[in-house]
Amino acid sequence: MPRLLGWPGTFSTELNTKKRQEFFDRILDGKIAAAFDGHNYTYSHAGSNDPISPNKVNTDLREATETIVDNMGDRLEDRVHRQLTKQYDRIFALSSDGGRGKAAGICWMDFQYLEKSAPPQIVGHSMRNRPTRKGNVVCGNIIRINTDSQGGEGVLVETPNDLTFVRRNHDGTVSTTSI
Repeated sequence: MPRLLGWPGTFSTELNTKKRQEFFDRILDGKIAAAFDGHNYTYSHAGSNDPISPNKVNTDLREATETIVDNMGDRLEDRVHRQLTKQYDRIFALSSDGGRGKAAGICWMDFQYLEKSAPPQIVGHSMRNRPTRKGNVVCGNIIRINTDSQGGEGVLVETPNDLTFVRRNHDGTVSTTSI
């Protein structure tokens, strides 16, 4: 949906047809999901203020991908992308402010629009220096903002009883913080 959003760095403008097809094949094979359940959190790219049903959104993602594949390279491909943002709005809906916003789907929502009362979830999409909690939601997208510095990389590790941030520090040591 690069032309629709005006974001030229998205995969569909950067990858050739073969690479796009490989990406779509991974979705169709179930190797890429729109959301999944953890122990206590639901994981998705950008989150939602409403409960997410991973089974439903993953079925919808595969259906939308089949439509994209069927229309890849067609002169009306951009129109198909626009239709998919409406048909599968739970995933792809765009807010009026260029994609991100309160009305955005789980691929485009921005952390700032997630409410404290949103269901428990782990999201990325919105860059942070460190994991950030807002009520039931934790944003763990810290790698991209730290790519130009030594250290700073980290991951969230969820167990049935804890959510821990594991971070490589600037001096090469590793630290853990309970979130």
